[in-house]
Amino acid sequence: MWPARQGIALAFLGGLVADAALLATGREHAAAAILGTLGVWVLLCLVLQLRSHADPDERMYGLMATIASAALTVVATGHLGAAPDAVVVGGAAVAAAVLARALPLPGPVSLVAALLASAGAGIAAGGLTDLGTSGRCSASAPGSAR
Repeated sequence: MWPARQGIALAFLGGLVADAALLATGREHAAAAILGTLGVWVLLCLVLQLRSHADPDERMYGLMATIASAALTVVATGHLGAAPDAVVVGGAAVAAAVLARALPLPGPVSLVAALLASAGAGIAAGGLTDLGTSGRCSASAPGSAR
């Protein structure tokens, strides 16, 4: 599955380019930096897979792995552009959901437990930061008075 490995390496490079673009342009232009990098990288992934001499099925698997990994890597750059408090709250919520999902419960019960745990952890972490339980960060809003 060599085309997929090439695509994953290309996705890693896309993440580095997206990070560099975001750090060069600043947080106020985060969306443009991320979307621009994502568009270029999806196009590069398509060109890479079109040039592949693999079987059609393997080429399709490679295309799927390449574009999925590139999209996830580039979109993860959004953590650099987000407010730091929002990243902390989101990370706490995801960690609680992962822990709750790992419990040996039946499928639907595990899903509900993970949703409740992530909501509770998000509210708790929001209360400890400037974000608050409402989910609105007034400290980093443009034009807000401190």
